[in-house]
Amino acid sequence: SGPKFALSFGGLCHIMAPSSARLFVLFAARCCLAETCEESSLLALGRPADATFMQQLEAMKLEMDAMRQKQAEADKRHEGLVVEVGKLKNENAALTEKLRSLLSIEEDGQESFLQAGVSISPMERAVFGLTRRVDILESSVDILESRTRWFQLSNGSVIVPGLDFLVQDANLRVFTSDACSDAAANGRGNLVVGNGHSFRQAQNGFVAGASNSILGCAPSVSGGTENQASATASSVSGGRENTAEAMAASVSGGFGNTAAADSSSVTGGQNGAASAFTATISGGANGVASGLASAVSGGTGNTASNSGATVTGGQQNIASAAGSSVTGGAVNEAGQNFASVSGGRFNTAEGFGSSILGGTNVSILGFTPFDRISPTR
Repeated sequence: SGPKFALSFGGLCHIMAPSSARLFVLFAARCCLAETCEESSLLALGRPADATFMQQLEAMKLEMDAMRQKQAEADKRHEGLVVEVGKLKNENAALTEKLRSLLSIEEDGQESFLQAGVSISPMERAVFGLTRRVDILESSVDILESRTRWFQLSNGSVIVPGLDFLVQDANLRVFTSDACSDAAANGRGNLVVGNGHSFRQAQNGFVAGASNSILGCAPSVSGGTENQASATASSVSGGRENTAEAMAASVSGGFGNTAAADSSSVTGGQNGAASAFTATISGGANGVASGLASAVSGGTGNTASNSGATVTGGQQNIASAAGSSVTGGAVNEAGQNFASVSGGRFNTAEGFGSSILGGTNVSILGFTPFDRISPTR
């Protein structure tokens, strides 16, 4: 088909430019180069070809042969690259399958690798194990960071700014690992609510309110302000400037009250002082219970200063003997064992078991023995 193709184009050129035989033959020759034409094909066109033209045609053929050779070499290199890419794909698939096998077994244990049909060196096992551990640690760090992003550290304290801390269906436990004692109190294990508290010498204690203080083992101040519980198991429930300073002593409220002996208590009132074992003050002002198991129930300025002595109320009354009592009135005194004054003013019962019901300035200095009292009278 080459000569025909050249002839048709040659004829076309001849029609377009009949006066230029050289242009006709050259164009026909270039057309022949597209196919494999011989020189005779050009001569068949009916136009002579001079020597110069034939040299140009030969040079063009040589150039075309060189180009074809380069193309062949490029095709060969392309085929080689295709083979190399295929090898790389196969290696990548093998590595991927090996990694999948490694991820599906435990990192510790050569037998697992052998059972999985994976050949792996000790160094690779070690690297893989470390990589797994790093991945686990990084995942753990991410989880911890997500859970603790609201927490801040400041001067050894953990701060949760601007958030409510909720404990649902669980317990909030605060404690120390060592035994609790006043001597070992180190400011640990305390639950502190509010500002201005002192708790650095307390252990396993509780303090709330404002500007309160706890010391020793397991003390508590539940509320109020400027209160202090300073001994083992001592407590102040509220009020202001109250102090429980002995073991198991307690002040429930009021102002300026003091429970200064073991198991003593002040329920309320003002400036009351329970200073003996199990002594109690229930209320009133300026009451003093300084005897063992003594009690002042109320009133103002009353004193129960002996074992089992009681003052129920009134003003400036004194029960100064064991088991003595003053029920009320003013400036009365029961000064002998089991003596009593029920009321009145300035009365004194100083006889053993004597009793004054009332009146003013009444004094009893002795007593009538029970065996002299007639049962019919």
